[in-house]
Amino acid sequence: MFADCDPNEINLSSMTLGNSGRRNHDQSPRFAGLQEIESASAAPLIVRCAAPKSVTITACSAGSKYVRGGASYIAINDHKIMFDAIYMRGIHFLVLDAWSTTLKYKIVTFTTTENMVYFFQDLPSNAILAMIVVKVAPSLDQRTQALLSALFRQPIVLRKGGSYAAVTCVRRNEAVVESTTEECKPAIVTKSFDLGTSSIPSCVVITSGPRLIQARSWSRLYRLRAEVVVDGVCTNFTTTGLHVVVINQDRHAHGGQMERHFATDSDPTESTKLVEFLQGWENCCRPTALVLAGTCWTMNLSNQAQKAIADLGSQLIPLVMDLDGFVMIARSDRKYAPTEAVGCITSLGEWWSTRCVEMEF
Repeated sequence: MFADCDPNEINLSSMTLGNSGRRNHDQSPRFAGLQEIESASAAPLIVRCAAPKSVTITACSAGSKYVRGGASYIAINDHKIMFDAIYMRGIHFLVLDAWSTTLKYKIVTFTTTENMVYFFQDLPSNAILAMIVVKVAPSLDQRTQALLSALFRQPIVLRKGGSYAAVTCVRRNEAVVESTTEECKPAIVTKSFDLGTSSIPSCVVITSGPRLIQARSWSRLYRLRAEVVVDGVCTNFTTTGLHVVVINQDRHAHGGQMERHFATDSDPTESTKLVEFLQGWENCCRPTALVLAGTCWTMNLSNQAQKAIADLGSQLIPLVMDLDGFVMIARSDRKYAPTEAVGCITSLGEWWSTRCVEMEF
């Protein structure tokens, strides 16, 4: 159901569900590695409120010594979806639509890492994502592991015999992750989310409360290269290279927003300037947020500049290629890990934007 289209335009509310909420398969070749989950069991999901405003997701990955009995599950409020440890080994993801108040969801299962990269890159901005590992997880290649770590805002290494559970909102830095290598100890996480999210990016001007920062970037095939939205006010960038926006936490402060452009696509000396700029930002005494939005920007990006971005917490920078769109938002106080995304290529060889990421500050 994650079709070949702009990830920011996918609406999970349009998904058709079976009686137990199991996913109806997209038969395109890119999803050949996805498995039906006929062994998953759950009673029909009942929405007890006419229009619930929030949802609580619980993910439980049982220890490797558990064999049967439904010890692994993902719960939507009190609605449990059970996973049999013999017939349902692998990595299971729940994808729930945060825009919908009818709790539309899908379960996607991987027994191999084939096509997992496409799944991660195609996740829409409005998705709530839960993950559990049942019994044995497939080995992850570097790109798959980096995308998984970026989704959950921390390095994730799946080890044989371990239990792993995680829940997050795809576009935000709200992940909770639990893991254990003790054979009989389950990993359990729980997190609540608001439903009925407004449009992404936001078109509502915000004048009070925390600052809302949203960003995405496009590939070289588009005239619009990057978009940064701060408190509902949009700034568009139409040149290649890396665009950097620094946002003051105090929206009323003088010089509340500063923009810089680094032509790392064409000028090797720009990498040195970028490193110096990032070092200066880290040493700034005022609380600020940093947005990096790049398109076709790594042609002359130095290793030192890549390391400077990785030191800010980026999981994806080692994998970004020259044509990729890339976007990241970080906070100077490092209270939260950065939220980031990289553009994807569809199975038809088409380039799309990154999904929209956001952070409150």
